[in-house]
Amino acid sequence: MPEGDSYVRDGDLLRCDKGVLVTPLTVLPRPSRVNGRFQATTIDCLPIVNVKPFGMCAITHGPCMPPMLVWTQAHPGGRLVGGALPLLESSVCQCALGGRIGITVLPVPGMPNIGTGGAGLEAEGAALGRQEAARQQAQDDEAHALSGELKEAAGGLAVFGLVCLAVGFVFPPVAVVGAVALELSEAALVAGVAVDVAVAIDHPTQDNWVAVGGDALAIATGYAVGKVIIGPALGAVARKLAQREARLAAAEIQAAAAAEAEQASAGAEALKAAAAKAQAELEQDLVAASKKRADDLVIERERIKQANEGVKPKKQEPQTVSSPVTAAIADPKMIDPATGKPIIYHGENFKVSSAKGYEDYAKFKEEAHPVLKARIEQQEKAFQDGLELKNPRSGSTPGAHAEVIAVDKALKAREAAGLEVNDNTISELYLHNRSLLNNQYPNGTPKMCDHCASILKGINTIGHE
Repeated sequence: MPEGDSYVRDGDLLRCDKGVLVTPLTVLPRPSRVNGRFQATTIDCLPIVNVKPFGMCAITHGPCMPPMLVWTQAHPGGRLVGGALPLLESSVCQCALGGRIGITVLPVPGMPNIGTGGAGLEAEGAALGRQEAARQQAQDDEAHALSGELKEAAGGLAVFGLVCLAVGFVFPPVAVVGAVALELSEAALVAGVAVDVAVAIDHPTQDNWVAVGGDALAIATGYAVGKVIIGPALGAVARKLAQREARLAAAEIQAAAAAEAEQASAGAEALKAAAAKAQAELEQDLVAASKKRADDLVIERERIKQANEGVKPKKQEPQTVSSPVTAAIADPKMIDPATGKPIIYHGENFKVSSAKGYEDYAKFKEEAHPVLKARIEQQEKAFQDGLELKNPRSGSTPGAHAEVIAVDKALKAREAAGLEVNDNTISELYLHNRSLLNNQYPNGTPKMCDHCASILKGINTIGHE
């Protein structure tokens, strides 16, 4: 054992530098004793069982509740006691909250402590014990004073509450104040009793337990008075209040329900009107964009036609506008930040009757969006299996028309923007066709052919014949 150190025993004092109380170490019974008391080891670290609370904690500013602890600096070469090292007066324990717990070994009357080597330790320990007892008594007196103040406040609140309760028979709203005062009175009394009980547990002297006994008598008396007088009186006043409040509450609930229903109806109508307005604007923008696209293509086609009049074939400008229809697709989820309106995508037919046109179509089909490509291949298979076309404008090449080309642009744009694209996406798009041959389609808005109608099943059409 290090020189000047001592073994620790049951009942030696523990002090936390963040607590206000000094508490005794409790060592559970074991074979090993030192000077008649059980010898402490590193396993004596359980909160409450071995280490009692140290009163108020300076870190949490609330009651101390030691967490699981670990003793350090035990006797490094000491004989194991129950498989654990014996504790020394120099052993310490660090609380997880920040406190440091040390040990004060009490002297053995009539003989020096083991390992101290000092004959005057007994007198020094006795003086320390008296000092701790005086400090403990001062803390107890302070706590009892706080308990007394709380119980005095409880009594005052109780008297005030009873007065309000009596007035409440004539003027019921005052009874509410009385009830609150009685609740506060009960809370103050419980708080005062809690202080007394905590003091008695930390320092179990006869005086402290007598104080707890007086608290128990006061609570029992208060409970009896409450059951006989306060409870029935409060019940009578509460019934009066409940009847009046029920009538008022019913009227308020009815008025609130009517107002809420009116507000909900107005909100629903507003949402409905806003949705209808947005839909109408989308349709107008789609039709206008499609018409402008068709007009521009017609102008370009006529310009090329006039430029080629009287020019030898080898020097003629190639006719780039061969499609009879232009298609426009609007995607409500793709908004143009410049206009705040849905983006519109255009497409024109492939001229599959020419080698170059069919080559362009084959490339388009190979690179089409997977959702659209799967639908085109499904239509091709049905056509090869003998599907009969009712619409004479359908042609023999599924997927080569303007509508499919414009939808492909819309699907790829949505996917590039990070939005999900699946087979249902087509049903979220809007289509408007526009004819470049008004003599063939007098109203200017031809409907889809059989191939396109099957490939684009579910799409929303605007203004088709």
